[in-house]
Amino acid sequence: MRKILCIILTCLICSITPIVLAVDATELQDKQKEVQEQINKTNDELSDLKMDITENLEQVQKLDEKNSNSRSRTIRNIRESTNITNNNTTIRRTTKKNRTRKI
Repeated sequence: MRKILCIILTCLICSITPIVLAVDATELQDKQKEVQEQINKTNDELSDLKMDITENLEQVQKLDEKNSNSRSRTIRNIRESTNITNNNTTIRRTTKKNRTRKI
């Protein structure tokens, strides 16, 4: 009787083990799919962020270039204005000297 009981228990344990292992394997496959989907989603988001950052960098470079050009124009204008002022002062002095010479 004990032998029969042992044999039955052994058969039951052997038959249940593959079922449990199959369920665990299915759960693992489902988890793997979920993780892969999350990885894909995150990669897509990172790709979008990379594109946004690239666009922002391009805009910053354009603004920097405009700023540099604007500075150059402003400096050139200031120099030209200073030259004109200096020239006017020189002309006035020369004119005053010429007037005083005539008198």
